[in-house]
Amino acid sequence: KAWTIDPLETDHLISADLEQISFDGIVQYTLIKGGSGGVFVAETDSGIFVAKASDGLPEAYANILATQLGQFILSKLQYGFKAPSIRYLQHGTPPFDLFIQSLLDLEGERNEGIEIDVAKIRRLGNSRLLILMEFMKGVNLRYLPPPVASLYLEDQNLLHSIGSAIVFDLMINNWDRFPLHNIYKVGNPKNLIFQRLDMIELHLIDHIVTPIGNTGLADNYFRQLKMIRNMDDTAKLQLVRPIKEFVMNYSYHEMLDEHLMIIVEGMYETIEVISSPEGQIFMENLFDSMDERVKKSVKSEIDTKYINFIKKAYRCFVDE
Repeated sequence: KAWTIDPLETDHLISADLEQISFDGIVQYTLIKGGSGGVFVAETDSGIFVAKASDGLPEAYANILATQLGQFILSKLQYGFKAPSIRYLQHGTPPFDLFIQSLLDLEGERNEGIEIDVAKIRRLGNSRLLILMEFMKGVNLRYLPPPVASLYLEDQNLLHSIGSAIVFDLMINNWDRFPLHNIYKVGNPKNLIFQRLDMIELHLIDHIVTPIGNTGLADNYFRQLKMIRNMDDTAKLQLVRPIKEFVMNYSYHEMLDEHLMIIVEGMYETIEVISSPEGQIFMENLFDSMDERVKKSVKSEIDTKYINFIKKAYRCFVDE
């Protein structure tokens, strides 16, 4: 019997410590399909974790930024977002090879008639880099039951948290979560995970950095970001209005304008935090450390267009 994970029942699962994983101790895995070919969720004796192939630098930058920025915002506000802890496995290293072989060995033990994932595992093994991610418990927007959606999406702290997440996504020009991108106004509900503990937490996964190669289009994007700081209430509401249809499409919950304005409040309070003197020091230190952290993890020549794009986008929220 193939192992599956019920998207509505994850609270009982144990997330593995990424630094303590024994790759020869993997007991089962499942493939969760997605637009990029899917991700593998593997289980060891100490818990489960997520693994996906990566070209390296864009996701590495975004993951570092999401984790550190999310922690900073949470420390300054009563809300914010969490991102999974990350570990990278470089192609050709013993842990990388052991992980791929463990998946292949398990595939060979599967019962006849179960879908063969060998081709997907081989493709995983040919990637430059494997990203291992902490498994984030909770339910994504795609599977959020309507009664729960109505409860969650009227929670003020959660709505503020969505505002924080939007600021992060605008900084990296991520089109794969909220439907605010100039071109792809669809959004991806699976990259928004909600978990209820003492409060309703917002977890973000899969962050796509999208530098704009065309100078004119890039300048226009940065110009739009700068305009956000001085928008009137009508323009602010218009900015986030696509989220109303996005939520309705997947959860059948109708957000009112008052809910959208709480999201806007979260955006502007987050911008104030990251543009404050303390926030600027934090961001500059983070940018300074990102290159070294990625060099150490990826061991390849750094393509600076990703970090330069993020830096320029960030300055749009800071500079008058």
